[in-house]
Amino acid sequence: MLVLLFFFLAAMALALPSPQRRIAPKVAYIAVGSPMESLYTINASIGMPPQVVSLVVDTGSEVTWVDDKNSHCPSSSCASSRALFAPAESSSYALLNKSAFTLKYGGDDGIQAGDYFTDSFGLGSTDGIVIHNLVIGLAIRENVIPEGYGMFGLSPRYPPALTGQKPAGALFLDVMEQQGVPTRSFSLSLGHADAGSGSLLLGGHDPSKYEGSLSVVPMERHSLTGTYVDYRTNVSSVALTDSRGTTKKLTPDNFSWVGTLDSDDDTTYLTRDMFEALVEAMGAKQVEDGDSWHYIPCKKEVIGSMDLEFGGLGKSSRIAVKFSDFLAPEPGLGDDGSRLCRLKVKGKAEGELSLNQAFLRSAYVVHHFDEKVLGLAQAKDVDQGVGLLKNVVEIKPGDSMFRRD
Repeated sequence: MLVLLFFFLAAMALALPSPQRRIAPKVAYIAVGSPMESLYTINASIGMPPQVVSLVVDTGSEVTWVDDKNSHCPSSSCASSRALFAPAESSSYALLNKSAFTLKYGGDDGIQAGDYFTDSFGLGSTDGIVIHNLVIGLAIRENVIPEGYGMFGLSPRYPPALTGQKPAGALFLDVMEQQGVPTRSFSLSLGHADAGSGSLLLGGHDPSKYEGSLSVVPMERHSLTGTYVDYRTNVSSVALTDSRGTTKKLTPDNFSWVGTLDSDDDTTYLTRDMFEALVEAMGAKQVEDGDSWHYIPCKKEVIGSMDLEFGGLGKSSRIAVKFSDFLAPEPGLGDDGSRLCRLKVKGKAEGELSLNQAFLRSAYVVHHFDEKVLGLAQAKDVDQGVGLLKNVVEIKPGDSMFRRD
């Protein structure tokens, strides 16, 4: 009798779904790579049969777009492109809006132009998701740097050319529910500058990737439109900590400034006073007259951090951005023959703080558009690549953790 009971319980255990399989339909864990400096990409599949493309992760853009294979091949851009899509080779392709896709990107001269179409769009591998009829831009004509990559837009705003009609599938955030992701939410961690790996987690967060608990702060509306067009929140304190652990506060107690987070912007923009203090703390220098950038030798060990607090929450919300996460190697050499690293920070007289990639390398950020909040925590010094699904906490509708009522 005991033997029969043992086999019965064993069979029941095998029949039950594992924690990974229970949670898999509700979230998707996607690897974020860094094929070159200041570029963070994911692999996606478009069409039927799937065509694999490499897309830049951009929380500041509302459009997902790829290169048109017919117009780029056999030109010189064909061989270098990692985002080629051939509409004629997909049975699920449908033209939505001819010649309506236009987008400025990559500086004043950067532009894409072409069509909007709909097709299936897949992310992740075994436990990934497939979105049917996602609206995608097809770049027939473009002039952008870096060449060879498309775009995966995660901004909450609608594409300008489609705003009037707002067709189903115009925003990726709006269509995740097709695969059971119950909230318009995602977590992003780029990993430190020397790591080369990060992750995007749709519909959940992974506590094994960050220190302590998340500090939940409200998103800020755009000052002119009154709408949520980007991921921005209140910065309430900025300080610098040097290699000895001494912290110098740069802002008054009543400081309140808006800071934006953009995963595709490699430059941090601070107030002039903050910028000058950071330059001095890091020992960065200008090397040529007329060059506004500051540099340090890459071989120099720079220890310290810029410490930011948010939403008036004090130390509990503090994110320490490593000085090294502000640096990017340059191709040229200094006067002494050593390689130089550029301080990817600029100062400005007015406007919002732009925290961008340097911040996202040191922080773990949950973007929860349903609740209009951001969850912020210090990223652990661990591999920030795709983790185990058993560690993931699904973000459910009405989750009290993210409510600001």
